[in-house]
Amino acid sequence: MDTTPEARLGRRSALGLGLGAVAAGGLTVVTAESASAVGAADPVDDYPYKNSTIDVPGRWNFFTRECTSFVAWRLNRRNGIAFNNNWRGVHWGDASNWIHAAGLARLTVNRTPRVGAVGVPDGHGHVAWVNRIRSNGDVSYEEYNWSPPHVYNHRILPRGGWRYIHFPG
Repeated sequence: MDTTPEARLGRRSALGLGLGAVAAGGLTVVTAESASAVGAADPVDDYPYKNSTIDVPGRWNFFTRECTSFVAWRLNRRNGIAFNNNWRGVHWGDASNWIHAAGLARLTVNRTPRVGAVGVPDGHGHVAWVNRIRSNGDVSYEEYNWSPPHVYNHRILPRGGWRYIHFPG
């Protein structure tokens, strides 16, 4: 049994989330369906590049401390998807291209938020990860490089004015 702090945290997180959460190799994977049913993990800046130099190529082939790199981290860490800038043979690139890329990757894009989806605000080249849907319908987003620049941010906003990319899982 792995007894590293990360593995212990992963097991505790999986136990706390209930059915649908799986601890695998110290990594807690929360599917969109399970997170919707029991609530996602609390917003936290666990992004591994938060102290790195801005705009250097990161692990997922996105520039570090940008919204796209953070969302790639969330898709890998929370959704359990091996997402990168060439996922499913599609170049995702800048956030302004993600709706188009999602269509090429045959993903559902709509106006319905879901925990684990990627939110794309209308009229902005930005992406954010949907952390939670509140009982009043407002959406909790986690993101990087919104305000202030190149740092973690958590916002709760009304659901209007966003499109959502739904990844498998």
